[in-house]
Amino acid sequence: MTKADTASHSLRVLLVLEATIGGTRRHLRDLALGLAARGLDVHIAYSAGRDPDFARDLALFREQGIGLAEIPMRRGPSVRDIAAVRRLRSLIRQLRPDIVHLHSTKAGFVGRFAALGTGAAVLYSPHCFAFEMEGPLRPVYRLAERLLAPLADGLVAVCEHEARLARQIGWRENRVHVVCNGIAPSPAPQPADKDGIAFIGRNCRQKGLDILLSAWGLLKKVLPDAKLTVMSDLDDRLRAAFISAGATVLPFGTAAEAAALLGQSAILAMPSRWEAFPYLTLEAFAAGTAVVATDVGGVGEAVRDRETGLLVPPGNARELAMALQELLVSPALRNRLATAAREELARHSAETMLDGLAALYGALAICRLAPVGKNNC
Repeated sequence: MTKADTASHSLRVLLVLEATIGGTRRHLRDLALGLAARGLDVHIAYSAGRDPDFARDLALFREQGIGLAEIPMRRGPSVRDIAAVRRLRSLIRQLRPDIVHLHSTKAGFVGRFAALGTGAAVLYSPHCFAFEMEGPLRPVYRLAERLLAPLADGLVAVCEHEARLARQIGWRENRVHVVCNGIAPSPAPQPADKDGIAFIGRNCRQKGLDILLSAWGLLKKVLPDAKLTVMSDLDDRLRAAFISAGATVLPFGTAAEAAALLGQSAILAMPSRWEAFPYLTLEAFAAGTAVVATDVGGVGEAVRDRETGLLVPPGNARELAMALQELLVSPALRNRLATAAREELARHSAETMLDGLAALYGALAICRLAPVGKNNC
């Protein structure tokens, strides 16, 4: 297949995802809808076990004519992975996609085995390697990633940090591609009396709600009039603790509700223990909201300390409280950081992300179908 052939051929892409939550879900939605709008033949294999709200996205996909197939998968190692591999392999043989793009750890594990011998080009996007997360299985996950690396044609990292980790565990340089997350452009925020601190995120150890609670207690001692709004699926204990400490608690809302909270908040607090390249930082940039985040994963590639936000060490409640205090008492600093952050968005557009991935898909399809002896990929 030549470049001209590829241009006239509607690439068939199968996107595979088990982790239908958070930024990975957002990435899949933007990617699938964006590729379909560009004329690619898009299909999605998904697992519905994580978040019932994923049904919203499925409705959007159906409206756009995107093919859907449910493949039950479970987070973490499971004997049921064998059945998932078989079902996914059957789907790949039926669809005969040009590209199989696997998103997050479980899909990356199941999908690489399922695609063996099918002739499809395989891409893997970790969206934060499992061995970066806490837990006793980290060494096992690292070894598994190293052993499975040869079973894919390429790895798509959402940040330079993830790309470096890929190379460290054995991915060849020419098979690692960096395509950063991006969001659609939005009008510049209107000047407004933004007030208080916002936290938006799931109630899990990764997001550091316990660190935020400790930092909030320290902050209230020096700034008793400070305001904090927490939008999360808190359990009863944490909800009571935040309310007792004087915070406002909102249920984990829709994207529109989260955007509304960002729009009225002066500061976004992100005390995560690990991340890849979170969309929420870009959303805060777009909203004109100053960011205080932990320096983990690829966060610092967008939130550059004292340029586009403030960075603090992970797990350090005192440093987090001090950074939040500094921004609360200095509107000038908040505005300077927010203005620079808004300019940073030019490097992180949804169109740039789609351009990068569509070009990679096309190049891989050409390489995959080149005659034997003429494949220089």
